[in-house]
Amino acid sequence: MDYLDGVELLPRRPHKGVWDVPLDDFASDPAGFQVALAEQDPDFIRVADAVITGPGGPIGAGRSDARLHALHKLLAGKGYLIWEGGDGVAKYIVRGRIRSFWEPITSGRISMTKDGVLYQMILPEGGNALRRLVVVFSAIHTNDNEASLWRYFPHHYQHLRGLTPGDTAILRIGDLGGVVGSFYGDTLDAPGNATAISALIARVIRSFEIPPAQVCLLGSSKGATGAVRHGVALGLPFVAADPVLGDQYYERSRDDAHFTGPEVFTSTKEAVFTQLLASERPTGARGVFLTSPQSPQHDMVAQYAQRLRRPTLLFDSSDYRITDRPWEPGAVLGPTIMAVNALILGWSLPEGTIEL
Repeated sequence: MDYLDGVELLPRRPHKGVWDVPLDDFASDPAGFQVALAEQDPDFIRVADAVITGPGGPIGAGRSDARLHALHKLLAGKGYLIWEGGDGVAKYIVRGRIRSFWEPITSGRISMTKDGVLYQMILPEGGNALRRLVVVFSAIHTNDNEASLWRYFPHHYQHLRGLTPGDTAILRIGDLGGVVGSFYGDTLDAPGNATAISALIARVIRSFEIPPAQVCLLGSSKGATGAVRHGVALGLPFVAADPVLGDQYYERSRDDAHFTGPEVFTSTKEAVFTQLLASERPTGARGVFLTSPQSPQHDMVAQYAQRLRRPTLLFDSSDYRITDRPWEPGAVLGPTIMAVNALILGWSLPEGTIEL
């Protein structure tokens, strides 16, 4: 059940069964596979091939096997997401079945809006009044080959409650969609996803009457992408540790490790963040970026921070633990939490760049 009152959930999708198909059936005739997929319209797909073995599972195998890589992307664009795999089989579930299938939702541990946004609302303890809000966007799972649906909603900054004032609520937002996530944007099967995420944040702020100046959007890596995207779109403060603001590096230098492109997404990140700059409303809300010269995202992050029409602070860390992806948020955890508290408490922060 959705946490927020007055939100009508979508009706459950009628059960449509399982479709078993060998990977080579797709590889030999992709067009015919798509026709058959439309005719079958299954809830679940099981794809069999010997390559889907080993500790990397179907996602790890898909990073190196061109057939499986292409199938992951095609099915993600059609709304089929990997929910399990290994021992020669990759299992996919259609997005419309997740609400009634995935135990964390059916048990009430996490919630899903009518638009399909995963979230968890954590209220202050001990009767403290709710005055502040931190919105945490999930990064890519610690195991970047995680084949369960939890890869869309790992919980980062797990000690945040004890590191912020007692009157602070925490709204965690998942990243359902794509192969390793939607990066909190629009995908072919969910073209209104970004709007739905922003609407959820705005609805929580409005429902609990939280002053926007006492809100902070927080994330690292992919989660930081969400914090910047929705912080700029909503005119809210944010703290972003090395956000991914472009696709080219991962597509060209890392063999499309994030499974991006037009088969899955409606726009590139470069186009999305350029448009956000053009439409930004200068509300005075502050933005804090953290990055490192060792990060391949460094120059893009630094340039974006300079171009925003809001007061910004950039922490530039040379910590030896930061070498490349995956980003190590623990290396900058101290200044990250300091910045979050400064924003929600209304403390002053400098502008410009601080080298760490």
